[in-house]
Amino acid sequence: CRASCASAVRFRLTQAGAQALQAVGLVFAEGTRLRSHGDSSEPGQHLAGDFARVLTARLIELGWLECSGNRALRVTHVGETELRSSWSLESRRFRL
Repeated sequence: CRASCASAVRFRLTQAGAQALQAVGLVFAEGTRLRSHGDSSEPGQHLAGDFARVLTARLIELGWLECSGNRALRVTHVGETELRSSWSLESRRFRL
């Protein structure tokens, strides 16, 4: 896994991303490497590793996400509002 995990790093946290995370109580440095990977349950890539776990846990704690089944997450009404206003994200533009 180490070789495949190392090659899965595709993203780095931007300054704007670090600031947006800090606004919700998460501290990550600009340039932090973000792992991603694909799996058989969803098309495309998604965040993986410690960053993904911490971010997911925080968004659930804030009530922006909720568990809706086996490993499935749903964006709540609060989350939809906050993701739109705080991070300029529209729920139709991303998959969780």
